[in-house]
Amino acid sequence: MFIAWWSGKGYQTGLIVLGTLAVCGALLTILPSGLDNRWFWSLGLLVAALFNWIAGRNANRVRRSKARGVRDRLFYNARHRFMSLPMETFSIFIFALAIATAAGLLVGY
Repeated sequence: MFIAWWSGKGYQTGLIVLGTLAVCGALLTILPSGLDNRWFWSLGLLVAALFNWIAGRNANRVRRSKARGVRDRLFYNARHRFMSLPMETFSIFIFALAIATAAGLLVGY
């Protein structure tokens, strides 16, 4: 069971991930079946991380002049959060999942 919590427009993070993975699944049914599925799932997660980063930056509207360092840019009191993190910061975890999916393919899992 997976529990998610959000504040503001943070729910959009879950919708972005589910939407991009749904499009990825639809492409897998349309394209020839000889292709390996994990490459598409990894690519779908990378696209979801990109879309979520853009949506999070637009929703939270952080001014670059206020954020001085990397820590200030990633961890701040944002209005729109998903699982207690700003939307754009959660994109790092989506990106890590995409890399783990691709690495599992390279290793042979």
